[in-house]
Amino acid sequence: MKKSLLKELVLQSLEHERAGIELYETALQCSVNAHLHQAWERSLAETRSHEEMLREVCDVLEIDPERDSPGRKAVRRVGSLLVDAVRMAGANGDAKAAQLVACGCLVLAETNESLNWDLLGAIPVAASAENRP
Repeated sequence: MKKSLLKELVLQSLEHERAGIELYETALQCSVNAHLHQAWERSLAETRSHEEMLREVCDVLEIDPERDSPGRKAVRRVGSLLVDAVRMAGANGDAKAAQLVACGCLVLAETNESLNWDLLGAIPVAASAENRP
């Protein structure tokens, strides 16, 4: 894997985790179901842990964790739109409807997060294949 592509993947993943933190914090304000609230609190803690791990990866790979790129800006925009959607739903006054919107937005974010971690996990395999004769 090209080093520039690896850096971009790490930075986009970091940006996604940061947006996820804000999304979970916003969703928690809309939760009316106690079990869902607890699950979201656990997921928020996991997302914070992921953000910390990716900052550590940046340190190890000597990547500036604040370096911006067009891809990272796009990830930030998508995250911002998801947060805005949850806030908009919460502003309408129907708590159950807002919680439903938050669920949908979190599913979208979690799907992307899973893809990011799958790609990050494939890096050693890709690097090994590139180094074979």
